[in-house]
Amino acid sequence: HIIEENEELYWIKNKKAYGLNYFQNGPFTNQEILEYIKHPFNLNAGPLYRFALIKNKDREYRFIIVFHHIIIDGLTFDYLIETLSSYYN
Repeated sequence: HIIEENEELYWIKNKKAYGLNYFQNGPFTNQEILEYIKHPFNLNAGPLYRFALIKNKDREYRFIIVFHHIIIDGLTFDYLIETLSSYYN
């Protein structure tokens, strides 16, 4: 997470790792998924990321990754997703 000290911003390592959110027994509407994605981050307390695995009633899965833009930019995110996709596909 981020702290401000003497008008400067500093990255502070979280004291714990936040786990994967697991949702099952969908279906989940696009609006419900969008609400999960759009939920604001708390820069002072963290975490600055969210991971979710959504399982619907047909046993299909969706993996949702949400990062605050302060920790990863668009090009790096594209590289991360490409690497994850290559690994799992």
